[in-house]
Amino acid sequence: MAEAIRRGTPQRHPYEGTSREVDKPVPGHYAARLVSGGPVVPVLMFRPCPMDPWFGFAIERPRPLFALVLGRWYDPRKIWTRCHPCSRQEFEVLERRARDLGIEGRRARQPVDLAKERSLF
Repeated sequence: MAEAIRRGTPQRHPYEGTSREVDKPVPGHYAARLVSGGPVVPVLMFRPCPMDPWFGFAIERPRPLFALVLGRWYDPRKIWTRCHPCSRQEFEVLERRARDLGIEGRRARQPVDLAKERSLF
């Protein structure tokens, strides 16, 4: 995968091209619209590695899934159906675009009015 990034070829999502279960979110990079007509925002779903506080090694137990959208935590089960897999490069572009346009917090959950938005070009 690192070779694909160096060569500039698009990186495929691990679950791209496979069917996914609607009620079982999977860790990875995604793009989603939180509301109809809203902006496309990056969504990172991950399972943190639980560490033993005394010995400092990973604990073998089921880990919860978390969803991070523009610095805010969301329930992954609620936004999973709106997510579309994307590569890491696409995810980083979405993050940069959201930062440049000032899309954060409440603005990510509001429909976009193209007449009022400033142009990207």
